Amino acid sequence: MEYEVIDTFGDHVVGVYKTKEEAMYAIRLYCVQKIMSKVSLPSQDFVTLSENGNEIIYENPIGYFPNKPKFILNKI
Repeated sequence: MEYEVIDTFGDHVVGVYKTKEEAMYAIRLYCVQKIMSKVSLPSQDFVTLSENGNEIIYENPIGYFPNKPKFILNKI
């Protein structure tokens, strides 16, 4: 089974990964590369992700984004 990661904030597929752990790692890396560059690093301690079913939610920095960036994790 593979996992497809969809960025709902940018509305595109981030990639397809063999394990959920690889998909979560890719989401964290994507957040560092794409989202954290828009926010000063002192505003964040690390990449915090929460899970809600098949939604992965980028939680920090609190209050920066009007809507928290979300990723959809689809089993394919």
